[in-house]
Amino acid sequence: MSLRLFLLIAAGALTGRLAWIFLLLPPALYDAQGYLRLARGIAAGLGYVTASGEPTAFMPVGWPALGAVGLLAFGDSATALALVNLLAQAGAVGATIWLGRALELPRPRALAAAAVVALAPNLFPYTVLLWSESTHLLFATLAIAAAATAWRAPGGRALPGAVVAGLAAGGATLIKTQSLLLVPALLLPLLLSAPSWTRRLGLAAVLATMAVGVMLPWSLRNLDQGGRWPVLATNAGWNLLIGFNPEAKGRYAELDTTALDAALPPSPPGVANEIARGDAYARAAFDDLRAEPLRALRLVPIKTLITLTDGDGFLMAGLTLDPSRPNLKDFTARPTIWRQLFLASNLWWLALVLAAVIGAARARPRAAAAFLAVAGAALLLPHMIVFGEPRFHIPLIPLLAVAACLPRATRPAP
Repeated sequence: MSLRLFLLIAAGALTGRLAWIFLLLPPALYDAQGYLRLARGIAAGLGYVTASGEPTAFMPVGWPALGAVGLLAFGDSATALALVNLLAQAGAVGATIWLGRALELPRPRALAAAAVVALAPNLFPYTVLLWSESTHLLFATLAIAAAATAWRAPGGRALPGAVVAGLAAGGATLIKTQSLLLVPALLLPLLLSAPSWTRRLGLAAVLATMAVGVMLPWSLRNLDQGGRWPVLATNAGWNLLIGFNPEAKGRYAELDTTALDAALPPSPPGVANEIARGDAYARAAFDDLRAEPLRALRLVPIKTLITLTDGDGFLMAGLTLDPSRPNLKDFTARPTIWRQLFLASNLWWLALVLAAVIGAARARPRAAAAFLAVAGAALLLPHMIVFGEPRFHIPLIPLLAVAACLPRATRPAP
C-alpha cells in the first residue's frame, strides 16, 4: 500500500468518526456513565471518589484519569471523552505501523495493516461509547510494538523499546487490570533472544521496573485508603463471581449479592469496604469452582468464543441512541440499521481472523508470528478464565492485522 492511499484511508476514517461524534453522539449510559462521573471528579480536583464523595478503587483508574484530561482540554461534556477515544484510536493506528516495522514488515505491508485498523468497523462505535476499549487499545498496542523493538533491535536501540514497553504496559494495566499478564508475556521474548544473559536480564529488568513504576503510585494510594497492598482495582472479586457461580453462562451478567453483603460486618463506605466485599465475592467464586470444577472447564471454550466474536458496539450504540429499548440481549428489538451494521462487522471480523491465521501459518521465519501469538494470548487468557465479552477482543485487532500482513516464505529460484 502506498503512503498516499493510506493517508486517504486514514482521513476518511477520521472524518467518519468526527461526524459520528458531533452528529450522533449517544448519551452516556451503563459503565460510560460511571466513567464520566469519575472523570469529572478527578477534573474538579475531588479525587477518585464515588457519587457520595467516598474514595473508591472499584473501577480501574486509567480511563477516568485520561478522560479527566479530555474534560480539561475540550470542555466538560461527553464529547470530550469521545474526542479522547478518537485520539486513542488514531494513536493505535500509528502504533500498528510501528509494530509492523518492528517485526520487519516492508513499509507497504505495515501501512496496509494500519489501514485495516483504521477501517475496523468494530472500533467505530467505541469512539462514541465512552468505555475504556479505545485507550486500552492504544496502550496495549504501544507496549507490544515497543517490546517488539526491544526484541528485534540491535545494540543500544533495544533499551528505549524496553522503557516504552514497560511504561505502556503499566498504563494498559491501570486501564484494564487484566493487562497485568501482558508484562510477563512481553518479558518472555527478551529473556529468550538477547545475545547474553546479562543483556537479557537487563532489558527484562528495565521493562518490569518501568511497568511497576507506573502502577506503584496508584497501588500506594489504595494501600493508604484500604490498608492492603498491592491493589490496583477492587472489582476482581466481583468479576470472579460473575465467572464462577451456579448461574454462570460464560459472559457478563448482573449478580444478586444481597446475601453476601449482609454477611459482612458493617463498615463505612470506601476502599476498605470495597476490598472486604471483593474478598467475600472471591471466596464465593472459589467455593463454586471447587464444588463444580468440570462445569468451570466446560465454560472456558464458551468464554473464548464469546470474546472472539465481533464486538457488540453497533448494537450498544443503537440501544443508547434509543433508550426506550432496554433489553440488551433482545437482538430483534434493535433498529434494523444497527443489526445490519452488526452483521457486516461480524463478516469483517471473521475475514480478519482467517487472514491472520493464514498469514501467520505462511510466514517465514515464524518468530514474528510467535511473538504476536504470545502477546495475543496474554490479552485473551483472562477472559477465557473469568468471563467473556465481545468487546474484549478489541486489542487483538492490530495483532491480527499485522499477522495477516506478515511476509510469506520466498521460494528458491529454480
